[in-house]
Amino acid sequence: MHSSLPGSLRLTAFAADPSVPFDSIAVPAEVVLVGAVVAPSGTVTDSFGNALERPSEILLAASDAAAATRWLADHREQSGFVEAYVVCPEPPTVDRAAWLEAGVTGWGAPDESRSLQAWIIGASRRRDERTTATRRAELLDRVLRKLPDRIHLITSEGQFVGDWPPPGSDPLPVGRGMTEVMPSDLIEASLALGTRAWETGSEQQELMRYSQGTTTRHLDVRAVPLDDRVLLVSSRDVTAQHADRQKLEHHRRLLGLLQEMTESGHWEWSEAERRLWLSPRAAAIFGLGDGGWEGAFAELVESRVAPADIMRVRRGVEALRSTDRIRVDQVRIVPRPGEERVIWSLARSEFDADGMIVRAYGAVHDVTTTARIREELAARERELAEIAKVSVLGLLGSQIAHELNQPLYSISNYAEAARLRLLEREDAETPSEIIDWLERIGEQARVTGESIRRMTRLLQRKGSSPVVHDLRDAIAETMPMFAERFEELGIAVERRIPNEPCLVRSDRLMMRQVIAILVTNAIEAIAARTDRPPSLCLSLVGEGRNWVLGVRDNGVGLPHDRFMGLCRPFVTDKPDAMGVGLSIAKAILESVHGRIWAEPCGGEGADVRCAVPKHQGNDS
Repeated sequence: MHSSLPGSLRLTAFAADPSVPFDSIAVPAEVVLVGAVVAPSGTVTDSFGNALERPSEILLAASDAAAATRWLADHREQSGFVEAYVVCPEPPTVDRAAWLEAGVTGWGAPDESRSLQAWIIGASRRRDERTTATRRAELLDRVLRKLPDRIHLITSEGQFVGDWPPPGSDPLPVGRGMTEVMPSDLIEASLALGTRAWETGSEQQELMRYSQGTTTRHLDVRAVPLDDRVLLVSSRDVTAQHADRQKLEHHRRLLGLLQEMTESGHWEWSEAERRLWLSPRAAAIFGLGDGGWEGAFAELVESRVAPADIMRVRRGVEALRSTDRIRVDQVRIVPRPGEERVIWSLARSEFDADGMIVRAYGAVHDVTTTARIREELAARERELAEIAKVSVLGLLGSQIAHELNQPLYSISNYAEAARLRLLEREDAETPSEIIDWLERIGEQARVTGESIRRMTRLLQRKGSSPVVHDLRDAIAETMPMFAERFEELGIAVERRIPNEPCLVRSDRLMMRQVIAILVTNAIEAIAARTDRPPSLCLSLVGEGRNWVLGVRDNGVGLPHDRFMGLCRPFVTDKPDAMGVGLSIAKAILESVHGRIWAEPCGGEGADVRCAVPKHQGNDS
């Protein structure tokens, strides 16, 4: 019965209880039933001594339903089965969702051979469906490999699960991570593109570049989310097309400059006559009207150039008297009171045989509109760069959370188990403080895990769970975390907390995270300065419609005008820091319509403030 037939469907039976009979089951000729035993230790032994193959269905007979589903969940990926039938009592309603997620598609008691028989017959019929699906997949694979684009499937964890390279290209190793196989200068842009595709639920496109030896390659990359976990990505090398577009754009710019020169104003200064000539267009640019300019060239500079540029223009005029090089400058002028314009100025001088200046001439062109558009474009590019950094931070945060949550969960469980074991012993010699420490370890692990999950949701712009709570409680729950550090550094901590409730509506754990970030920064600043007794003041006051939380220290100091720059992602003045703490605090506060800033301290430490809106109905 256990011999394999060519092209047949293999059903593998695992039995936690070998006494369960299978003789009453009628197995079709195309179905091969192989039995195995799952020992209590979890070791699987083939009843016939055959090596375990990768089946499509699994027949699992077990007296312990929970153990059966756990085994399925643990071995589904490595065994590769699609569906499973569990021979055991019917699962409780509350457990059925977990069973279905583990791959279970049918169940029955050991004596219900009718339902098992129907399931086996259905499994044999599904063989043709799988054969058709396999042929379609093979045909799709051949088609994708003929395309000029490289097609890959990438999971939300950054792992390649499918790759179809174009003809002549080497395949990527499936199962490896992005950071292992991609050029380093493509990773950040790729993460940002994938994040945008998942957030918008639509196709996203971007032109990316990376270094290959001494050349720069360009890729046209498109990302389409197939679901909330897998991304379809196509990429095409467009280096040659990009070079052609660059040349075309260069010629367009030259044509644009020629066109602009036809709208330029011209001027000439005669050293012998001490006279400045201006074309009508140049006179209009400087706001002179038809009368022109009767004074010296330097006087025109003094009367029309904006104060912020006057020194630079003076140096340029002096340079014209000593060299015949062409000077090109962008200058702000004030043609009329209250009106500022931006011009491009081109100037050159001519000299006689003795090196004395004879004349200077040039052109001016009003580029106010162009300069404003460029400034706005630069501001938008900076905003997009910040958005990309935050998107990458959100994706990195989800990956970090994935790696940390399981160890934190284990720490919490082990601490709780150790505490319960000590309580069961009722040993008078066991110090009560050890039990307290274990309880605090478990609590901090749970709180940290929940904080990581909530911060990940925040960075991925998912909703949080705001509740009405007292900020004083958040402070009281957070400060004990730093007690040992305060004692180690000898920091004198002053608290200025009101007696009345300070109610806000926000995510309580996120508020604790903000407080922890500010206090941590203060401690690091204090530790870096040893020439004075260390002190830290934490205050909470009501100002209008807000509660204002303040953390002031006498550490190394922080210029308040640089503070907001440090609130941007990945910006820091510490050599060993990532630069994400203040950006996370800022994002948390802005999510509840609050804000963060720094007050001037005159170089004596730092004074960071946070405003959180009061809960409606709090009249304090």
